[in-house]
Amino acid sequence: MLMEFFFPVFSDEQPYVICFDLRKELIFSLDTSAEVNNHHIGSNYNVLCDILRSLLANFLKTSNEDLSSASVSKSSVKVVDISWAYENNAVDAALYVMRHMETFEGDTSVEWNSGLMNATDHHIAILRMRYCSTIVMWEKNKYNEEVLKDASTTYGLELAENETRFDRLLIG
Repeated sequence: MLMEFFFPVFSDEQPYVICFDLRKELIFSLDTSAEVNNHHIGSNYNVLCDILRSLLANFLKTSNEDLSSASVSKSSVKVVDISWAYENNAVDAALYVMRHMETFEGDTSVEWNSGLMNATDHHIAILRMRYCSTIVMWEKNKYNEEVLKDASTTYGLELAENETRFDRLLIG
């Protein structure tokens, strides 16, 4: 049984993540906007968390996970203090959301290492390439062969018949 559920939220202001940790009966808000990390949290958080709590509890009930459903219903919201908060970075906001879902493990008693604290433009570019290559190379992506052929043509690379390494296209 899954014990953590991540919901990426794309609001008008800033995308962020809501994470339900059923073991701890907590709902974590992972939001890098400086406003949230200065604790100027609006009522929208509570409304959204109530909606997600209800939807997840209903889903778990219909999946015969009654104990988990009860845990969701009792969960309280905790805003995680994120030391790498930023004010206006709309370009990388979705990348931060993906990285938060990838690295957050629900333990706020120790320093959470998302790899974003001292990230340089080079580190961010590497993350972008990694996420893009994962999306393109995913076996369920019905366009991955087409994208690889276009990229191969564009960059003048000849791939072996069974070669599917996207990083070869990125690195050359």
